[in-house]
Amino acid sequence: GGIFTPRAQAFLQQVHAMNHAIEKPFDLDQVRRFVREELSRRRAVGLRDGTA
Repeated sequence: GGIFTPRAQAFLQQVHAMNHAIEKPFDLDQVRRFVREELSRRRAVGLRDGTA
């Protein structure tokens, strides 16, 4: 924890909403699953918007 300004708190909430996080301690299966899901999601987005 720490003390944040309202602006810093809003920024952190926005970044957290856009990014996924893996909490520690994590295991290798969890990391692999996360990578697979993220790659799949990005491929699907790329196919929809024509960037893939």
